[in-house]
Amino acid sequence: MRLFLLFITAILFAACENSIDENIIKKYETNLNKNLKKELKFIPQDNFKLDFTDFSCKANKKFIECLSQNLKFSLIDQNKSNKTIELLSIKNLKFSTNEIYTGKEKGLIDLDEYYDFLFKQNKNLKSSLSFEEFSFSQNSLDLLESVLYTPNTKLLLEILKSPFKLNFENTINKNKDFSNNLKLSFLNPKFELNTDINLSAKEKILNNLMFKISKFDTENLILDDNITKILKDKESFELYKNFLNDISLNDIKLSLKLYTNGEFKDYVDNLKLELQNLKERAGDERQILLFDKLLLTINDITKTEPYNADIYIAFKDFFFANYENLSTESLQKLNINNQDFTQSAKMFLGILLMSAMFSDLSVQ
Repeated sequence: MRLFLLFITAILFAACENSIDENIIKKYETNLNKNLKKELKFIPQDNFKLDFTDFSCKANKKFIECLSQNLKFSLIDQNKSNKTIELLSIKNLKFSTNEIYTGKEKGLIDLDEYYDFLFKQNKNLKSSLSFEEFSFSQNSLDLLESVLYTPNTKLLLEILKSPFKLNFENTINKNKDFSNNLKLSFLNPKFELNTDINLSAKEKILNNLMFKISKFDTENLILDDNITKILKDKESFELYKNFLNDISLNDIKLSLKLYTNGEFKDYVDNLKLELQNLKERAGDERQILLFDKLLLTINDITKTEPYNADIYIAFKDFFFANYENLSTESLQKLNINNQDFTQSAKMFLGILLMSAMFSDLSVQ
């Protein structure tokens, strides 16, 4: 997480009309590698070893693209003369962004000034981080096999044997307020997971104390660490909560594809049989309708290989600072493979919230 935040926040370079000045690219490349090595010091050096090449960066129109190749993460076996045991490898680590500051200010600048300038230059701000051919070593797979005792261990290991591509993409738009789209994907030949998350932030968030105290360092290409010092203070929780008051979760889309090789067939058949029995014993029309929807959804997900599940969840006025006040009205929509489960989910959520309330009362 620290490395990902580094990539997202360590963004500064000048741009020409269709390209970026070569001197700025070199400066960015140098500072990116310098800051990355600084962050890597947090990895326990006695137990782990990370091998990687420095990032090389180039311009692509208004984007800067950086590449590091042949990353390897290993465990140091101190019982065998510090022999290294490879755990995972990544062929290509790519970072791309169009967050380009071309202002004349030097040193520390306010974040509202920073973002105001960026949005005058771009319709949206986009950054991405990709891990290509992310592979677990045979050592890792053997270790997993030795500690996992589930009926589906074989399927899990089959999935993990194939290299993955992991991709994180963040896009920020601004009209009056900010909208933030975060895409996460986890892909290999046997398994695909795509996540699409939409957030909103009020324009006044830039007036929040956290933003006012934070500065962007145009020399070192990172946020200065004043905010880190503040968040260690006793009153940091309230400061952070006020910041979250202006950020809301709008909706989430999940798309899942899984090749099972028939591993789940017996489970699926038993589940459908149990739901059919529950439907036949149901006491009212609402219960019958719910079981019908569940059966239709499971049939749709599992009708062919690979299994396919599409989930959409929409929220209304769900601000992160008020997660403790989550109510059934916060959930606006729940669709699974085009079947509407909104009312059923609200009823289930209401039961959970009621149980939690009574649990708190009994503790008191």
